[in-house]
Amino acid sequence: MKHWIATLGIVTIFGLSSASAGTSLARLAQSEQQLSTQIKQAYLQGKNPASLYNKLVQVHRKIQHASTDPEIHNMTTFLSFCLQDLREALVSPRNPGNIEIVVDLDSTIQEGAAYIRNLSRGKALATR
Repeated sequence: MKHWIATLGIVTIFGLSSASAGTSLARLAQSEQQLSTQIKQAYLQGKNPASLYNKLVQVHRKIQHASTDPEIHNMTTFLSFCLQDLREALVSPRNPGNIEIVVDLDSTIQEGAAYIRNLSRGKALATR
């Protein structure tokens, strides 16, 4: 009986920490979405979104280090390339082509972060 209770306790602790990690990852992905939107809006208004971009990169790195899931790793790798492209567009002269690139990359980042949020939530629920 004691062995069963100890096992149940261990499973519960790991399940809760995994669920907590999934929630934390989902929050980080939501922050990534919000920052991407703010960057797009600032850029469209002719403002310099450099500080927002730096925050976005920091959040993205936290996401990369927060999960060992291969699907999330693949998406964060893809989003890393998107962030590099976004940086290039942001430091280049503002023109209709770069505006289109920033808008398109925001959409891609939104979808990628939503995928991470949904996947992390699903994994957290599966461990409960």
